[in-house]
Amino acid sequence: MKKIFLLLVMICSCFSFTVRAAVVNPDSEPSKSEETTEFTFTVYGEIPVKKVDYAQPHFLGGELETKWNTFIKNYTQVSEQSIGFSSTTVRFNKPVIYNAVQKINKYVRKSYKKKNMTKDEAEKIMNHVFDCANVICFEPDSTSFEQAIDDSESVEEMLVVFEHTHLIYK
Repeated sequence: MKKIFLLLVMICSCFSFTVRAAVVNPDSEPSKSEETTEFTFTVYGEIPVKKVDYAQPHFLGGELETKWNTFIKNYTQVSEQSIGFSSTTVRFNKPVIYNAVQKINKYVRKSYKKKNMTKDEAEKIMNHVFDCANVICFEPDSTSFEQAIDDSESVEEMLVVFEHTHLIYK
């Protein structure tokens, strides 16, 4: 049994080394991040701000705290059950976008704490991401955007998708 396990580990490690070698090779095909698609969404008036019962703090504070709470309110629907065991059910609108924004927020917070990013850079990135997410939440056809986010293999690629997203205010 131990021999089979060791053989399996060796096969997996050999496979992972060959995959890494293929990714590092500069002569290989261009990656998905080089093939970026531009996304455009129209905003009529201002981006609405939701009133929340309990405001969750954001690490950058200020205006971003309001956008963070609006994002959470837009993307989560909490329903409480009154019959049987009392539990709450949370449903997420457009979970691909919700999870991407959560990952980007965590990435920016870590970069800011490690001093790899200034506060102005972090605010600029999160401002744009929250604005895009709060607008896209109400878009009826956002499947191509969601697919681009879903195809992203890292947080940096998700940030590239958001950077290539433009909001047109009318």
